[in-house]
Amino acid sequence: MVNGVKAGVSEVDLFDPSSGSYVRSVAADSLHYPIDILEDQQGMFVIELEGTRYSVGSSFINTTKTYNVSAECQNALNTHTVASSRGVAGNGCLQ
Repeated sequence: MVNGVKAGVSEVDLFDPSSGSYVRSVAADSLHYPIDILEDQQGMFVIELEGTRYSVGSSFINTTKTYNVSAECQNALNTHTVASSRGVAGNGCLQ
């Protein structure tokens, strides 16, 4: 779910989800939240507004989406596994 925009964002750019081309911008305060995320593309989320599907940049909006991941790391040079990523929950590197 998209539940708003990041601080300082006044307009949301909308893109065609199949071509990635710019379609139009809308005022962030004119959108009615929450908005369902229909598809997760790399760096973009597909949403539907007024019956039309658009892609929006994931770095400009706030969502409830989290990724639960576990990784198996084989890094013999690093004895302390440290990493972070926005929206990622889970165990990180399994030891």
